[in-house]
Amino acid sequence: MSALAPHSLSHFTVPPSEQEEQVRRDVHAANDTCSLIVAVELCLT
Repeated sequence: MSALAPHSLSHFTVPPSEQEEQVRRDVHAANDTCSLIVAVELCLT
């Protein structure tokens, strides 16, 4: 989680609605990345 800290701090300068949209995008991207990593690991094992 510490890796997200600097990125999260930048959200405080953004309007709430835009912040929510950005957070949603970040979470979606993180989920895609996790899924991709899991898929690659499954393929490699």
